[in-house]
Amino acid sequence: MRPLHLAESQPELITGRRFKSALELTGFWRSLGFDLNCVQMTPGELEGSVLVERASCLTLVSIKCNQSLLVQGQRNPRFVAFCLENTSQTEMHRVWGDPIPPNSLHGFCTGLTEAFFQTTPGSHLSIGLIPIERIKTLLELDPSGSFLEAFETCNTAVLPAADFQRIRALLQITQPKPNQTGNQLTLDLLEAQLLETFSDQHDAHLGLAPSPHRHALIRELVRFAFENSTSSLTLNQVCRSIFTSSTTITVSCREVFGVGPMNLLKWVRLQQVQYVLQSRVRMESMGYTSIQDVAVHYGFRSRNHFARDYRQLFGEAPKKTLLRAAA
Repeated sequence: MRPLHLAESQPELITGRRFKSALELTGFWRSLGFDLNCVQMTPGELEGSVLVERASCLTLVSIKCNQSLLVQGQRNPRFVAFCLENTSQTEMHRVWGDPIPPNSLHGFCTGLTEAFFQTTPGSHLSIGLIPIERIKTLLELDPSGSFLEAFETCNTAVLPAADFQRIRALLQITQPKPNQTGNQLTLDLLEAQLLETFSDQHDAHLGLAPSPHRHALIRELVRFAFENSTSSLTLNQVCRSIFTSSTTITVSCREVFGVGPMNLLKWVRLQQVQYVLQSRVRMESMGYTSIQDVAVHYGFRSRNHFARDYRQLFGEAPKKTLLRAAA
């Protein structure tokens, strides 16, 4: 996947691609400098699309997906993100484990180094990425210090409906018209709206940034799942590795995701298999020629159980995934 460099001097450019697996979206985020892991959290064939507009000091990202996705990992410290949901499909949306209110903006806390959120099937995220140096310049324009305080201590803002719609419109990706200043004008308008929204005199309700310790165990489980995706482990082995009890990790995982920890680990391994089967080049680079070879590599010893679980999660047999890669 070609890297998407976020340089301030690059010309205006709109690019798009579709993705058929959560790991393809992982690759996209890493091309933007975000070390994020993505996991498909609802069963069925995944259909998603990404659209990116880059110009001047603003990068706009649009992500649509028909399945729920869990996203966890390290942010890009060079940028501040402003993220919102365009649709009313928010039943499974969580930011650091908490449901999102209507008309809310997320992800802008400069004091957080990690991202941790989940989407709902059918979601459409709009994200604006502004260089941290540009944000620091904006802070100097606010003598009251309210802008600085909001960005350092808060990660969610519930906005008046009119403000939310204005910011939402500015985060949409549209083809520029001839002789239109395009992205630079959008950036200026977005910055002006943010200054107004986060001012002392405005009616935005700010939520304090979450404590990273609150969901440390769950984040450790997700990290552990990716680092050990070639092993089929027991719950006791997992608990010993991340220093917790089976009751604590099971209750915590079900509270946040609605599934148990072993299902989550299995889904991560299945998605690793899917990602390899989607490309003959990936299979050959691993030295494998068959579906069973790949399945065994990721800890699936039973051919029947693997095929059943794969079909339940992705809505198709592994053979169909492989055939589509060969087409």
